[in-house]
Amino acid sequence: MKTGWTAILLALLALPAMAQTQSPNLFVAARTNDLNSARALIANKADINQQDDKGYTPLILATYNRSYDVAQFLLEHGAATEKKDSSGRTALMGASFKGDERDVTLLLQHGADKNAKDSKGLTSMMYAVMFGRVSVVKLLRANQTDKPAAVSASTN
Repeated sequence: MKTGWTAILLALLALPAMAQTQSPNLFVAARTNDLNSARALIANKADINQQDDKGYTPLILATYNRSYDVAQFLLEHGAATEKKDSSGRTALMGASFKGDERDVTLLLQHGADKNAKDSKGLTSMMYAVMFGRVSVVKLLRANQTDKPAAVSASTN
């Protein structure tokens, strides 16, 4: 009988750990554009600039996965645009690679450095050019430091 109670006690102690590993987190919310989960997690003091084992932040994952609503929310709540993953890539580089004008514009509006370089010396512009993201190339060019910040790709 003592062994039975011990097994039940161990099972009950394991339940919270199992529930915790299955709960959604900010990385999942960022990948899936789950704004409600992102709001709840940030309200519960989740680290908005946390990095996973590859160095990805929620913002990097949101922009890479075209999760615009979550990316906008993260930026409005202080997400750092210049955090880099383990290869030195920023959120702007990921959005430029993907060719997502909306995310690129959002990141630029929040001060993302379009001249930042990854560990191989590549910039957001280089990613956009390498992968034929013409609209993003135009957008990045239109937002050069020697031109007014309000210029957009649609004027080119």
